[in-house]
Amino acid sequence: MPITMIISCGCGFKTTKLEEAEEHAKQTKHVLRIQGTVTPPRSR
Repeated sequence: MPITMIISCGCGFKTTKLEEAEEHAKQTKHVLRIQGTVTPPRSR
């Protein structure tokens, strides 16, 4: 199943990569928000 994540911060930082989000949080001490969708496969 496809999973899409958007990780964002109140300062304007936004990424889809977990590693980048971790680094931003470590450097800035900001709390990040994760939003995502899980798309189930279409039935045929």
